[in-house]
Amino acid sequence: MPQNINQTAVAERQAACYATPIVDADTSRIDDDGYKRYYSPANADQQDPEMEYLLGIDPAKDDLHLSDKQLHALSRFLPSLLCGEESAVVIFGHESKRMSKKAQDVIAASMAQLSLEEERHEIMLRRLADWLPVPGDIGDIHERAGGFFMKLGFASTSPEDRLAHISALDTCVSLTLGALVKRSDMTRSEPFMRIVNRIRSDESRHVRMCRKHLTELGVSDTQMEGAGKTVRGMFVDLMEPIADTFEDVGMDPDRLFSTLRTRTKL
Repeated sequence: MPQNINQTAVAERQAACYATPIVDADTSRIDDDGYKRYYSPANADQQDPEMEYLLGIDPAKDDLHLSDKQLHALSRFLPSLLCGEESAVVIFGHESKRMSKKAQDVIAASMAQLSLEEERHEIMLRRLADWLPVPGDIGDIHERAGGFFMKLGFASTSPEDRLAHISALDTCVSLTLGALVKRSDMTRSEPFMRIVNRIRSDESRHVRMCRKHLTELGVSDTQMEGAGKTVRGMFVDLMEPIADTFEDVGMDPDRLFSTLRTRTKL
């Protein structure tokens, strides 16, 4: 099998992104091919249908129905999205443990579920990466992603900051994927669309849940909006060097970046 971005990303993962935390509950198992299938902690005998679908298709045999140009474009911005999903796994997992120590069991369970869902997103994107080539500038892409998350870490001085920042990043991911499916010709790819629609739906709900939790923690709307503005500006800075990638899949990067910069909500 030729080298793909998934294999490269795993090797450089610790340098570019947060490390995935050890979840207290045993919510996953490893298949022979190295992929995880995730189950709900509340109902462990029920499999996730989207994961079942994605794990049932073979990148070596099944066509993604995208052009070489589109596949190359995806390979250049997928690593940054993967880092975002991985960081969300960490932040929500830490918040679940923090709430558990405070005997806030309902909130702890909600945050644990968000962490699990973000990890599912990460695995879905890594599955998508099996169709993609390794871009020639993969080192630069990982270096910029690493710098982004380092800056984000320095900007997060409290658990509330981290939650607000990761929620804003979820918004960035959702808006980017939304622009991708609305303003491109990639909708003919069923695996791609199923991944994107699942992530978009989950991320929108995650932002709503985070905002509610942050309000209960005493974080004001002004503070949340400030955090959102900071993260969205950083995200645009991260994506601008690969703006041509968005053009290659039929998107208008200037329109996307303007939407991200001018949004007022978290």
